[in-house]
Amino acid sequence: MEIYQLKVFLEVAKHLSFTEAANALNLTQPAVSAKIKSLEIMLGTDLFQRLGRKIELTAVGRYLQDVGPSLIDLEGRLVQGVEEIKQGSFNRLKIGCMRNVASGWLPRILFDFRQQHSDVEVQCLPLETGRQVQAAIASGDIDLGFVESAIEAADGIDAVCIDTFQYCLMVASDHRLSGREWLSFRDLTTEAWVFPSLSTPDGQVLNARLGERVLSLSDLTNYQVADSPSLMGPFLSQGHYLGFASSLQFQIERRAKLVRAISLQEFSLNVELLMLQPKKSMKQRGKAKGSNSARPADKLMRLIRQKADYSGRQEAFSVSGTAQNKKPSIRLKTRS
Repeated sequence: MEIYQLKVFLEVAKHLSFTEAANALNLTQPAVSAKIKSLEIMLGTDLFQRLGRKIELTAVGRYLQDVGPSLIDLEGRLVQGVEEIKQGSFNRLKIGCMRNVASGWLPRILFDFRQQHSDVEVQCLPLETGRQVQAAIASGDIDLGFVESAIEAADGIDAVCIDTFQYCLMVASDHRLSGREWLSFRDLTTEAWVFPSLSTPDGQVLNARLGERVLSLSDLTNYQVADSPSLMGPFLSQGHYLGFASSLQFQIERRAKLVRAISLQEFSLNVELLMLQPKKSMKQRGKAKGSNSARPADKLMRLIRQKADYSGRQEAFSVSGTAQNKKPSIRLKTRS
């Protein structure tokens, strides 16, 4: 079966007319009829029933109309893959991640990765939600995804826990509360706060958790909502507001001792940081382990494993910013 024959068939099946299909394909009607006839001879069965001037799909025709588009899509991906290899684009790694990961945790990982694999071109696409990351993987727009909250399992996608983080209170280092290690949200209702938009994952976590504790933003006497994470910085440093964010954020400011992260009693449980990728990549990783021809995604995963095995908990992942007494329990496992 030729792909072009299939494309002609799908056009006829769409219009149920040889004439309209010919016009859509910029072909003559005899040429369309010849393509359909040759396809029917190859398959050994009729694809259309001729009813006077009208045509209808046979049972085989209806089946081919259902599965045909996926075959054409596969052909397109094969051609694209061959072209990418020919152009040297096989060493390209396309990553999608939620914005907090892109601005906090991921840059340090990618810096080390580029130091070791300067030949790999890395592209990073910030996305708003975990579902968007999943969809981008499913469509082939990205090779790997990083999400900062628990998501439902999706067919064809594996999730690996590579670290954990917390949602916590962020304050300027010279704030009167900056010396505290633990605080309760209930004790801070009269303080000035700055929150992420409730449309963001951080805002949704905040709203849901407060609801569980029979609290809401209306219980606060003074708060602002920042439409983007970058707007929270001035509120913290210049206005001395209290900020709510994940421990993946403000890492540069925390290393420079400009901002401190303080654990909140209501948000003390760890949340998984997940890496998502297609299941086929997970299977191929075992074959590629230790190979110089490993896929870029496998090389990045190897680097993350090394950091987990040998580096221990980095300061960036510590809520208090102090050294830990033991290694982190980073679980590199597949979630079904």
